[in-house]
Amino acid sequence: MKHSVAWATAALIALAPLAGAKAVEIVNEDNTDYALTVDDGDAVTNVLVQAGGSLQLQCKKCLVGRDGEAAVEAVDDEVVVIREGKLSVGG
Repeated sequence: MKHSVAWATAALIALAPLAGAKAVEIVNEDNTDYALTVDDGDAVTNVLVQAGGSLQLQCKKCLVGRDGEAAVEAVDDEVVVIREGKLSVGG
C-alpha cells in the first residue's frame, strides 16, 4: 500500500506543472477544413483545422480569425467553435 501511495503522490507532483498550463481549443464542427490566423500577442501563426477536427493552442489569450470573418478573442481554457463557417467562443 505504501508503494501505491508513494507512486500516486509522485505522479501528482510530476503532473502539477501541466495543471497550470492554459490551452485554448479550436473545434471545427463543419465538414470543411479552415485556415485560421492565431495571434497570441507575441507571434501570428497560421494553422489548419481539419473538418470535424480540433486543435489546442498553448496561449493565455489568443485572437483567432480567418479571411472574411472578424477575429474572436479566447482566454485561458475557452473553446473557439467553427460552425457554418462562423467563429464563436464557447459554442
